Amino acid sequence: MHFKHPIDTILVINLFLLETLYYKGLEILNFYLSLHINNNTWEVCYLKSNILVLEATQSNYEELREIFFTVRKNTFHWIKPETLKLSDFDESTKDELILIALIENEIVGFISIWVPEKFIHNLFVLEGFQGRGVGTALVNEAIERVGLPLALKCVKSNTKAFNYYVSHNWKVEKEDMCSEGLYYLMKYYNE
Repeated sequence: MHFKHPIDTILVINLFLLETLYYKGLEILNFYLSLHINNNTWEVCYLKSNILVLEATQSNYEELREIFFTVRKNTFHWIKPETLKLSDFDESTKDELILIALIENEIVGFISIWVPEKFIHNLFVLEGFQGRGVGTALVNEAIERVGLPLALKCVKSNTKAFNYYVSHNWKVEKEDMCSEGLYYLMKYYNE
């Protein structure tokens, strides 16, 4: 949930633990309030976990280049590692909306979206943070910002990503070839 209002100030991020809900003696969710002041607007986020999702700024790009490079080097076995460069991030996200996921003020993943087509061009989560809801938080924020349906391409060789998308109700629309090999064009309708 987001509320945005104009304000004249500089970037400030405050993260406060508000409460922990209990149901029948079990801890269910931690709720956080985030105040993010940037580009003359303030944004209040009421989150269901300790994952904070914000729009990336230029100051985040160095860390994002490292994430993009490292995750691809470690998991994209169908690409020769020596062909990967840090600058690939800039080419791959040009003119796209980039959202970052933070846990305890550390960037742990990002998503980039080509807004006119609601197309997710990149979704990367650091290996140590995979399976903790980071990708889902990024996709959910993308839905909030650009709407549905979302689309993406998933290289067939990327079985871990493909299994993630299928388990989250993404549908294969078609199979085709690209420079990285066979891929699936997938869409998410939130059905």
